[in-house]
Amino acid sequence: MAFTAIGGKTKTTFLQTPNDKISIEFEVAAAQTLKRGQPVKLTTDGKITPWAQADLEHTLLGYCYSDGAAGELVTVITRGTAVIFGISAAAQNAGPVSFASYDTATDINGVKGYSVYAAEVTAAEVSGLALDNAAGANALIRVLLR
Repeated sequence: MAFTAIGGKTKTTFLQTPNDKISIEFEVAAAQTLKRGQPVKLTTDGKITPWAQADLEHTLLGYCYSDGAAGELVTVITRGTAVIFGISAAAQNAGPVSFASYDTATDINGVKGYSVYAAEVTAAEVSGLALDNAAGANALIRVLLR
């Protein structure tokens, strides 16, 4: 499979190939500076910060498509394959979640039928990353599926 070079004429700064990954814009967390190609993770409030080798693998959100400073929006090529709406099992922060159940009763804006996700810390149980905080149970959240 051939790569398409994107960047300067004499120096490849990023290689791109068709894939099933999703790119999403995120705000860079306070006091952070990110570089293109740098691995990132979510903060508990849904912003992004550098991912380090010492961090757990299931917290890796993806890789920066461009440079960015605190407060700026940066596109992240995620490790996810789809973003869906789900509901929270309880109050929870943005970050790793696991599928808990399916709720057919909760009605949000006239729509019923949502997967319920709970905050998760065990890598084997993680089914995705909640992109939003939830103030309590049955809050509408976006989930990046793995």
